[in-house]
Amino acid sequence: MNREADQAQELFGEILGAICRDTGLREELAMPYAEAAFAFLQSVHGGQRLYIPAADRKHLIDKIVSHYNRHGDASKTCAEFGISRRKLYYLLKAAPKNAQNQN
Repeated sequence: MNREADQAQELFGEILGAICRDTGLREELAMPYAEAAFAFLQSVHGGQRLYIPAADRKHLIDKIVSHYNRHGDASKTCAEFGISRRKLYYLLKAAPKNAQNQN
């Protein structure tokens, strides 16, 4: 495969993986959504350098705290978000009390 095809396949895989991870859908059910998102990006932004702003940090922190509250498992949360236990506990300590106690 050429470099562009490899990059396209990698991007498609990342989109599919994100849909599966964030929605809980199995790969075969997420596939049409990934195909639609990928086709949209190709048709509207194909061949362009595309700037994608970073995710809102507060949203990410809320997501980490919520994941920990749901699962109660530091190892699982750290693995899911690629953070250390030290960072997790720092975020939990810094989170507002109402966010820490949501279930």
